[in-house]
Amino acid sequence: MQRLQAITRHLRSATPVQMQTSRMMSTNAAAAATTEAPPVRITPHPNGSLTLSLHRPKALNALSKPMVDLLTEGLLTARKQQSRCVLVYGEGDRAFCAGGDIRALAFPKEPQEPHAFFRAEYRMNHLIHTSPMPYCAILRGITMGGGVGISVHGKVRIVTDNTVFAMPETGIGLFPDVGGTWFLPRLPGATGMYLALTGQSLGPVDTLFAGVGTHFIPLSSIPSFIESVETSNDSLDTLLQRFTTKPPESLSGSNVKLPPFLAQRRELIDKIFTAQSYEEVEKNLERELAASKDEGEKAWLAGVKKQLSTKSPTSLMITFHAMQLGRSAPTLADCLRTELRLGTRITAEGANGDFSEGVKAIVVDKKHKPQWRPRPTLEEVKSKYFAPFTMEEDRAEFEPIQE
Repeated sequence: MQRLQAITRHLRSATPVQMQTSRMMSTNAAAAATTEAPPVRITPHPNGSLTLSLHRPKALNALSKPMVDLLTEGLLTARKQQSRCVLVYGEGDRAFCAGGDIRALAFPKEPQEPHAFFRAEYRMNHLIHTSPMPYCAILRGITMGGGVGISVHGKVRIVTDNTVFAMPETGIGLFPDVGGTWFLPRLPGATGMYLALTGQSLGPVDTLFAGVGTHFIPLSSIPSFIESVETSNDSLDTLLQRFTTKPPESLSGSNVKLPPFLAQRRELIDKIFTAQSYEEVEKNLERELAASKDEGEKAWLAGVKKQLSTKSPTSLMITFHAMQLGRSAPTLADCLRTELRLGTRITAEGANGDFSEGVKAIVVDKKHKPQWRPRPTLEEVKSKYFAPFTMEEDRAEFEPIQE
C-alpha cells in the first residue's frame, strides 16, 4: 500500500518528458516510447530533480538497446535542464537491473548488433561518470552486469536489505564490462580481481564493505526516499542524512539473500588474487589450500577453486589482463575503449566462441555444462582481442558523447 501511494503521488506531481517530440531521441528510443509502457520512464519534477525508472520487472529490468537509448536521452535531458539531481531505480523489489539482454548479444539477428549495443551502452555509462549533477542509484534487489554499469559510476549508490551485487560474466564466456575494468581494480586490495574472476555475489553488508555501495537505506524506507527526492526542496545530501542508517553487522530476515564474508576473508583474498598472471592466482590458491589448518577456511578456499573451475578459461585470461590494464588506465574512457574491442570480438566469434556456448548452456538449455575451449596463452589473448579495430573489421572505436 505504501508503495502504491508513493507511485500515485509521483504521478500527480510529475511532468513526464514527451518522448515522441524530443529532438535528441534516437530511432530506437522513439520506437520504445510508442509502446504502452516505455521500458524507461524519464520524469522531471517541479523541484528540479529528474528520475529514470526501469520498467521491465518481469525481465528483472534487464537492459535492451531501446532502454540504453532512453537512459541516454534522460541523462542528456538532465544536463540540458540543469537538474538538481538524477535518481535511477528499478520497478519492483526483485531487481534494480539484472544485466543486459545476453541472448540478443549471443545470437544477434545482424552481426553488427552487439557492437552497436556495447558502444551505446558504454557511452551512456560514461555520461553517468561525468554527470555534472549528483547521480543516485538505488541497488534494490539484483544488481548485475549492465545494472552495475548504471549505478557504480554515479556519486551515490544506495544499498538496501535485499541488494545482490555481482559481475558474473566469466561464467558465460564474457568479461566484466560496462566499466568494470575501471572500477573493480580500484576496490580495496585484490577484492576487485577476486570479484571479476569468480563472479562472486555480494549481499548488502559486503557491497558496502567493498566500497561498491555508498549508503544504506532500509528496504521499507525506499518508497519514502524516492518520493522525497521527487518532491522535497531539500538537497540530496540532506535527504541522505535523513534516510541513511548504519546497517546491522549482520542483516537478517527474508529480504537478505547473502550473509557477509568479505571482512573475514579479505586477507586470504589479497594473498591469492594479488598476482602478476592468472597462473600465479592458481598457484597462490593451491598454496593456501595446502597450508590451511582451519576447516572453515579450507572449505571456503575449495569453494573458490570450484568457482574458477566452472568459468571460461578464455574469459579468465581476458579478464585478468583487462583488469591489469584497467588498474593503470588514466581514465574510464580508456577502459571502455578496450572493453568495446573485447566485447565486439568475443561476440563476433559466434558458435565458435565461448560466449554463445556459455549463454546456451547457462541461459538457454540451463544444463550448466558448457564445453569451453582450451585455455589460450596470454600472448594469444592480447593479439586476438586487445588491439585496435582493423580496417577489415570496420567497427567504430569508443568515443564519449560530445554535447
